[in-house]
Amino acid sequence: MNQVVEHAAVQYFLKSRVHDLPEGQFRGYVEVKARSGKDMLDSRLKYCPLIRGTWNEAIEDAERLAQGMRAADYQDGECFVFSTRGASSFDALMNMFGSAR
Repeated sequence: MNQVVEHAAVQYFLKSRVHDLPEGQFRGYVEVKARSGKDMLDSRLKYCPLIRGTWNEAIEDAERLAQGMRAADYQDGECFVFSTRGASSFDALMNMFGSAR
């Protein structure tokens, strides 16, 4: 009897974000989630090395980091890159509540 084995492709979701620090400083980071089918395989944060004085500089760092990670580390599956820069305030709020589950 022949059995067909289906392997669910791994999907990576890279989200560029900014962490507000005290004293009006900002640090960019990338939230990385890996999924296979409905199962979460991995979830982690990768911080940018520099602390910036403006939110825009920090998000640019995070976007560059996400693109570099996509090119170097996540080629064995589908990779989707998102940024909080393109999200509306409502979307960002809903994402925050969705992550709290």
